[in-house]
Amino acid sequence: METQFNEVFSTMHPYMIGIAGASGSGKTTFAKYLSERLKLQESAVISVDSYYRDRPELSFTQRNNVNYDEPQAIDKPLLTAHLVRLSKGLPINQPVYDFLQHGRITTTKRVAPRGCVIVEGNLLFLWSDLCALFNTKLFIIIDGSTAFKRRLVRDTKYRGRSPQSVRTQWTETVEPMWTRFVEPTHLIADIVLDGSSSLQENGETVLNHLRHDCQSNVFPDSV
Repeated sequence: METQFNEVFSTMHPYMIGIAGASGSGKTTFAKYLSERLKLQESAVISVDSYYRDRPELSFTQRNNVNYDEPQAIDKPLLTAHLVRLSKGLPINQPVYDFLQHGRITTTKRVAPRGCVIVEGNLLFLWSDLCALFNTKLFIIIDGSTAFKRRLVRDTKYRGRSPQSVRTQWTETVEPMWTRFVEPTHLIADIVLDGSSSLQENGETVLNHLRHDCQSNVFPDSV
């Protein structure tokens, strides 16, 4: 099936899927799951978190206190340029962000689109020019308690934060920015998914949409 999928898209621009929603709603996990179901390479999943602005002029303490949940935290020009290239089937050198040091490392990640590109990030649908690039837009919602628990695990285990710093960040920036910037963008999504549902259930919902949206030989029933 992977061979057939790649052959169908060999002469076409990639099919672009955007996933937005609450922090802790499961965007990254679902993007990877969908990538596996569509038999894409892992590099076909782009995280907006990789495009946090680099701030070498700031001290570590200053970088640690930056509001990373507001639109200004994202390097929008670079993100836009890269998504435009991917939408045209062109490769990019994606930045690699070190969440422990709050900055980019010198190494980049080469991403060459293969038929379909999945992009995920809280603020993704905030910008109309980026929204226009996506063939399908998904928004994942979840209750605040579950979202916080997931973020607490992620940030303490993988991003070097203390539980108290996670709680403070959640209260001072994550929730306010969700209300102000992220939540309103669910209105432009093609599908709104429940982040507490199983990956399989949400996956079938999206795949059924893709089968309807595309030719049957692009997303066959056996996917």
